[in-house]
Amino acid sequence: MRVGGQELLLTQGQKVVGPPGIPHAWWNPSEEEEVRFVSEIHPGLEVETFFETLLGLARDGKTIGPIPRNPLQLAVLADEIASWLVLRSVEKMFLAPVAALAFVGRLLGYRASYLKYSGPKGTGTTG
Repeated sequence: MRVGGQELLLTQGQKVVGPPGIPHAWWNPSEEEEVRFVSEIHPGLEVETFFETLLGLARDGKTIGPIPRNPLQLAVLADEIASWLVLRSVEKMFLAPVAALAFVGRLLGYRASYLKYSGPKGTGTTG
């Protein structure tokens, strides 16, 4: 895992915290061993709502694998992710065209969350 540029090799039972605003990433450095880990995101409502939306779109046949079929829907979701990720300047530069597409997508009615998938304000209830 990497937290703020420092790479760490964790073993079973070890924990690490990626503080808010500090870039962090995790991956499996082994091609032979399977790795399982638990991750908590606080506050996590935006992330939970994102996954509810993505899974709802998939159930409705609006994705190819995990990727939305419609490029405007994809741009709106990518722009949503960019709003809560800590990005470096170069990453922000590459996402500028995505933000423009997301603007158009929102004008045409695409959203980062939908009542039918997440309920009001991402409550997880669709009642």
